[in-house]
Amino acid sequence: MHVLLVNTSHVVGKHYVVLPPLNLGYIAEAARREGHTIDVVDAIKDDMGPAEFAALLDQKGASYDVMGFSYFSPMRANVLAFSRMAREKFPSTPLVVGGPHPIFEPEETLQSAPWMDFAMTGEGEEAFPRLLSELSNGRHFESVPNLAWRENGTIRRTAARWIEDINRIPMPAWDLMRPDRYPLVPNGVFSGADRIAPVMLTRGCPYPCKFCGAPTKAGKAIRTRDAENVAAEAELLMTDYGVEELHVMDDVFTTKRANCVAVCEAFLRMKRMPRWMLPNGIRLDSLDEELLRLLERAGCWSFAVGIESGSQRVLDLMDKRLDLSLVHDKVELIKRTTRIKITGFFMIGFPGETEAEMKSTIDLACSLPIDRANFFNYTPFPGGPLYYHLKESGDLGPQESDRNLIYSVTYAPPGMTKDRLKRLLQNAYCRFYLRPKILWGLMREIHSLDQVKNLLFRAWNILW
Repeated sequence: MHVLLVNTSHVVGKHYVVLPPLNLGYIAEAARREGHTIDVVDAIKDDMGPAEFAALLDQKGASYDVMGFSYFSPMRANVLAFSRMAREKFPSTPLVVGGPHPIFEPEETLQSAPWMDFAMTGEGEEAFPRLLSELSNGRHFESVPNLAWRENGTIRRTAARWIEDINRIPMPAWDLMRPDRYPLVPNGVFSGADRIAPVMLTRGCPYPCKFCGAPTKAGKAIRTRDAENVAAEAELLMTDYGVEELHVMDDVFTTKRANCVAVCEAFLRMKRMPRWMLPNGIRLDSLDEELLRLLERAGCWSFAVGIESGSQRVLDLMDKRLDLSLVHDKVELIKRTTRIKITGFFMIGFPGETEAEMKSTIDLACSLPIDRANFFNYTPFPGGPLYYHLKESGDLGPQESDRNLIYSVTYAPPGMTKDRLKRLLQNAYCRFYLRPKILWGLMREIHSLDQVKNLLFRAWNILW
């Protein structure tokens, strides 16, 4: 079959992160292995809105047997617009949606888009090629794992199934995404090189943080890629696409220590060792002096750490499973042991949190010897356990998921207004970054005009 996979854009047009869509890359390669022809369109990279997508459909749409759309909750408006346009132009073409939102909200996804035929409710590398096979031959959809579909007016679902050995999953279809053709708009603004590529080395997260849906999306068990598998992908990216730096997008890469050590040692054995960073965050309590030194020797130059709050009570409310008393010691250990750049992740506006506790989080961030800080307001995304509690209790209120973007305050806890929460976030950024040492450190990290533009764009959205 000839399949179009679309990484859908957001209606705001400008995105904070522009990276090759790994989810579609993995699915594309898995489907190609089964003989299908795949095209990948990244509407984010190409600044493609509904009008541009309509022009693409007019030009090539009739050649596709199936169309698939990646669905992150903030992309809701364009997911609906793109897919509805495809249905109107090609009434008989099967339409499939996948990604975090349909994993978390499969029934709502299909109910809100009655023109959509299928929703992938879990990992797609095995399920999507199986769906294509059934569309071609049998149409026995109950044999496809991780699938929701309509039958006789009702929505049916099959059981979720994880791919236990992720080494069986082929590398993403990098030739369809071409990381060498992407602008420099990385996760977290900063990079140490101009040509980067995202990689995933593990899947799953065992931690029950109430604000996060990672265990639902990827399972609670940490599944790892073999170190040589990882090194082979690094070599491919550097050799074939001139990638100069890897951005490891894992949630808990350092938690499974033996695998982390094996990957570092594999990088050290390579003829050309990759430079890499961990912008998605790692746990402070997984770090010790020996591991930190190994990370740095193996090419890791920067990582983010999830600290979240300056209040132990709030950390416990979050079910973060982090002892606040460890934070200063661990951050100081990183600084004393390595030259690795540290970004602290902090959250304010968590349900049940007081304004005094929010201010203590800002105080903590400013007291730590970290290089950068990201302050996030709690946002009720589907997937996190707290989202469903707030929804069931009626405390969530009507949600416009398209507005749930970074730096957009769409929820405030009882006793706090959205305007007040926004001012606290602005105060946090100003207090942290308007210090000579921090400003000087940021200026030393800037090495391209793209980074200057990204910083100014973020600063504008934070402050105004």
